[in-house]
Amino acid sequence: MELNRALLEQVVERRKIFKFRNSQLTSEKPHYHIVIHNDKEKKSYIFACSTTKYEKRKRYIELEGLPETTLVWIKPSENNGLTENSYIDCNSVFVISDDEFYQKYSEGELTLEGELEEGYFFQICAGIADSPRISNEIRELAKIIIENG
Repeated sequence: MELNRALLEQVVERRKIFKFRNSQLTSEKPHYHIVIHNDKEKKSYIFACSTTKYEKRKRYIELEGLPETTLVWIKPSENNGLTENSYIDCNSVFVISDDEFYQKYSEGELTLEGELEEGYFFQICAGIADSPRISNEIRELAKIIIENG
């Protein structure tokens, strides 16, 4: 059953994990993306993207002098749908328009994989809030998410 646009927008909520190819990444391979925020006003979604390349991300964070809290480990579970240890580099987030997201859905280019456990989600939000590489607007949003639980 195909969801219409309004129903899809209801499914795209915080902590949901989708797998899709992201045109903002250099890799052609689909990645797991965690919904940080569904911005209904701006008609866009904010995602954090996972990687399995821990050493590469750790080295980058160390070389750039970024806070250690900006690299978050996520253990795979049946609930979250991840298949191996994954890491979120909170120094980059991706804003994707609802048009682009719906197009990916319509073309069968994305799948809903699971839901991230709350503890990991708040660690990611804290990492985003700690990152000097993230816009002030998104950092403040991450702080509000943490405060409101």
